[in-house]
Amino acid sequence: MSFFSNLFKSSKEPVKIIPTHISDQIIYSEESIKYSIVYRNFKTPMRSYGYKIMKGKASIGYSNSLFVAATKHNMLINVPVNHEKFSYLKFSIENEKLLIIYDASSFHDDWKGTVELRFTLENMNYFVRFLK
Repeated sequence: MSFFSNLFKSSKEPVKIIPTHISDQIIYSEESIKYSIVYRNFKTPMRSYGYKIMKGKASIGYSNSLFVAATKHNMLINVPVNHEKFSYLKFSIENEKLLIIYDASSFHDDWKGTVELRFTLENMNYFVRFLK
């Protein structure tokens, strides 16, 4: 951490999330990138949102076996790339951001609604190769 981060107790330094979640060779990762998550008609046993948007910093990465997106405190996506559920993630590029959309019930039996994740990646072209 920098002197000012220590002095004012603010952590602007990126937290290395991806290496702790991916055990094999990392093909691509970016740490401390801007993201937003949109919940539409989202329901769980504990929460319900007609529409909710949250923004922050996240990390994203993939290897030959795993695709991961996480914040410092929450796992956003953690799916093996050769698992059936990986095909439930719909990837696209929208306004120069990576867009990932999925139906929440695909990953949790007691969840309903749509989840949209948007990531501002530094190296979009390299990541797009992974999508093909």
